[in-house]
Amino acid sequence: MLRRRNLGRRRCKKFGGWTPLLDTGLLIWLLAGYGMTLDGDGKVMYWDGMGGGARVTFTVRPTPVASDAVFGRPSLNFAGNCFGTATVTQSDTSSMLVVARGSSNDTILLAGGGGIRALYNTPTGKWGCYNGTQKDSTVSLATPAIELVRWGTASKLYVNARTPATGNWGAKAQSTEITVGAYSGSRYCNGVIAEVVITTTQTDANDLNLLNQAAAYYGFTLGA
Repeated sequence: MLRRRNLGRRRCKKFGGWTPLLDTGLLIWLLAGYGMTLDGDGKVMYWDGMGGGARVTFTVRPTPVASDAVFGRPSLNFAGNCFGTATVTQSDTSSMLVVARGSSNDTILLAGGGGIRALYNTPTGKWGCYNGTQKDSTVSLATPAIELVRWGTASKLYVNARTPATGNWGAKAQSTEITVGAYSGSRYCNGVIAEVVITTTQTDANDLNLLNQAAAYYGFTLGA
């Protein structure tokens, strides 16, 4: 089970915050304020995962925000078609979580190689996911979200709630790359991303643990 603990500033290059205790299923954990290497203009060149050993290399570099007005924590502003990629092997036995604020319809926040297993802002202006089949939530894009998707034949989609929508949103081959902030260099997020988790631990208990910890950290109230 994934847990956080406060270790002060020892592992923080710019911001104070939390660091997690990691489970064996973690593929990548990106937390704004940690592991960020800035260029001379103060943009983020690299975002190192706090677990899993992966690094996001940005092609178009986002701006770090020390305390986001909505989340009250560090975040990355992806305005200006910012995006980056990392080598992370994920499949339909993995789950993705993102804490984000969108900007416009039909844009991607986080995607696997070739755009599959994507968390995105749907054409209808809702938070949702895509894995060959589109699944919309009922939550408007105007609402900042903690979104978690468990891929596989028994798919689950949580958006600001502890009770998921369920279904089978398409089976896809394994992918070895993720894109943060876009779909393979297009359909850019242009919003704000505070946290990304990808894990192979697919249980209801772990889903709720991730959701509850994120909600507590960012001061969100999750629905039933």
